Amino acid sequence: MADVRENLPLIRRLSSRTQLGQFGVPVLLALLLVGLGIMDATQVEAAEFPFIPLSLLGIGMLTIPFSPWIMVATVGFAGAYLIVTDTTFLGIASLLLPVVVAYFVARGLVKHAFALGIVFLVAVMAPGVRSYDASVFVSSLVFWTIILVLALGAGGFIRFLLRREEAAVEQNQKALDELSDQLSRDLHDSVGGVLTRVSLLAQQARASGGDKAAENLDLIVAETHAASSEVRLLLRRLRDVDDMIRGDGAAEPGSDVPRPAKKPSAAARASDPVVAHGPMTVRQLLRSYSDRLRVYGFAVESAVEPQASEALEQYVRLLGRLLDESILNTIKYASPDEPVHAVFTRSETHVKVVLSNTESPEGNPNPADSSGLGLANLARDIEAAGGILTTGRLTPPVVEGAEATDSQWQLCVELPAAPAGQPTPHTEVPSDNR
Repeated sequence: MADVRENLPLIRRLSSRTQLGQFGVPVLLALLLVGLGIMDATQVEAAEFPFIPLSLLGIGMLTIPFSPWIMVATVGFAGAYLIVTDTTFLGIASLLLPVVVAYFVARGLVKHAFALGIVFLVAVMAPGVRSYDASVFVSSLVFWTIILVLALGAGGFIRFLLRREEAAVEQNQKALDELSDQLSRDLHDSVGGVLTRVSLLAQQARASGGDKAAENLDLIVAETHAASSEVRLLLRRLRDVDDMIRGDGAAEPGSDVPRPAKKPSAAARASDPVVAHGPMTVRQLLRSYSDRLRVYGFAVESAVEPQASEALEQYVRLLGRLLDESILNTIKYASPDEPVHAVFTRSETHVKVVLSNTESPEGNPNPADSSGLGLANLARDIEAAGGILTTGRLTPPVVEGAEATDSQWQLCVELPAAPAGQPTPHTEVPSDNR
């Protein structure tokens, strides 16, 4: 099934063309013109009724969806007819033209609105130059000018309200897209990772026996409990989002009172990995990384420059996700007979994290354990933080007469570092996703 977001540009274009009733409003205006024209026809003799000008106006209104300039031109032709025939009567139907001016402004057709207003003002005032005395002419000019100014102002106000509503809709859509991406990352990085580790532990338990099998079963129990906690956390987040949406004005079924949005509870915030992970330092993260890999039989050799550790404090949450993904890939693909290397270095402008391991000749026996989403999500979030993520396989050259060595898999991340001696600003990342 195609992602709806791929069609958003087309949907927005279609929405802009149907907004305010792309065809409905002009048709409604034309029908009102007919109705008001019938009312005007009862007030004058048939010979004096401006049938041709009103017909031109009706045609112009119906052609607004195709080109607003046609409407301006028809008003000009109607005005020319009034001048040639020395007719000053348009009736109350003429009041619809300021409404069209307001409609143009509301749709963002400001140039068309001003052009229509000027042409209309000339059309209704030019025939009266010879028929009206000075006072009547001036009062008529002031009246129609005020009407047009009010129409322009009303259209501008409607335009402002519509643009504000569009901005709110786009902001809400963006928030929903970000939430969807966050939940996707959470499901992969937490629940998906836990289930993969459970699968690998179960395979190890089946292949081993005695104390090792019992230890693996204990780890499986712990991992499944962690997965259950993550699922509950995700469900709580979804419920909070639902509460916030309903709190914007939606009422409970059968109730006239809107349900207020609920804030996450203290327990929810405490169990949120983003919050819980915040106080951890880079050294603590690296220690946890080593301890967790040791459970699976991997030794970690680390080399951390103090300047790099200090610079990485601003990326502690992103670093936590990076190490989590490295753990998952290491236990799936790496050989436990060789150590895992973690090297943190810093240059004048960047801090660099390199995680490498020796690939297992067998690799991952179950392709279903891999989705590729983890590294893709990480690369996107690291890029958002101004950095870059690269991965690669390093295969040493084979020396003639020597035994071929296993290839090294390397994960490298470079992130901007604050200048030496300057405080490192806090850099937000979308999610901890542990």
